[in-house]
Amino acid sequence: MPIALLWTMLISGRTVGFIRHVNLKNGRSKAIVLADLMTLDDQHIADYETRWQVTLKEYEEDDQRFSWRFKQQLMTRNDNYEGYALVVEGLTQGLMLIETQTRWSRFTSGKRLVGVDAVSTTPWNRPSIQRPRDLEGVGTALLVFARERSLALGYQGRVGTILVARGGWILRAAGHDPTGARA
Repeated sequence: MPIALLWTMLISGRTVGFIRHVNLKNGRSKAIVLADLMTLDDQHIADYETRWQVTLKEYEEDDQRFSWRFKQQLMTRNDNYEGYALVVEGLTQGLMLIETQTRWSRFTSGKRLVGVDAVSTTPWNRPSIQRPRDLEGVGTALLVFARERSLALGYQGRVGTILVARGGWILRAAGHDPTGARA
């Protein structure tokens, strides 16, 4: 699917499903693993609720209480919210919610940015829970996509993130200063 058509579909609010392939890295062998970047759907949320959430609570991770169902309702009711998932072999590995129309840069006055409202990766892909991680690059790939959305929307790659105490490693890996200095 041509990228221009994909962006038009995303902006118009139409359901897209599969967007493109993304390369991740196997945490043990370092081999490339192909992931599917997709628009957020019920199965991705079910994976979070049934496969991740108990472990996130056990390790007291910052995103343990995220309601991805609520975030999905935001997407459904408001065309300025978009949700994405990274999937490998049918299992959701990461989730992201972005806001695309109402956020403004603190560093470049009068300039819009894409706001990353939430990013979650599976417990087995977090260095704070499992070493080596099953997959490397999940959170980074999602944030890189947020930057691509910013470029496609004419925001010159500006992305704003909300810092979570233990999630700063995702931001640094994607080239972001956790203080938000890239916005």
